Amino acid sequence: MSTGQFDLIKCGICGKAFVKYTGGRPTCPDCYAEEEALYRRVRGVLTTYPERRMGIGDVAEMIGVEERKISYLVDIGMFKLTSGLGELSWEDDDSRYDAKKRL
Repeated sequence: MSTGQFDLIKCGICGKAFVKYTGGRPTCPDCYAEEEALYRRVRGVLTTYPERRMGIGDVAEMIGVEERKISYLVDIGMFKLTSGLGELSWEDDDSRYDAKKRL
C-alpha cells in the first residue's frame, strides 16, 4: 500500500508491518542491526571459503539461520545468485550496502 512519501510494508527480517520512506530498505528499524550482522556473517562465510560454490541453503546451514533471511538479502541486492546454479556472491565494492543511506 503506497501513501505517497511513505509505504506500509512487511519487514523482510521479522515480518511485522511498518511504515517506511518510499525507496528505503524494507527492513523495520528494530531489525537493522540483525540485517547488518547477517550481512557480515554471510559475507564472512563467502570470503572464508571462496573456492566453494555455496547456495543460499548451504550458507544458511553453516551460520544457523533460516534460508528466507538470506533470500531476503539477495532480494534487496546485498548478494546475488550467479552462474545459473544459484551460487551466492557479492560485489567487492560495499558501496551498495551503506547503512547510513537507508536511515
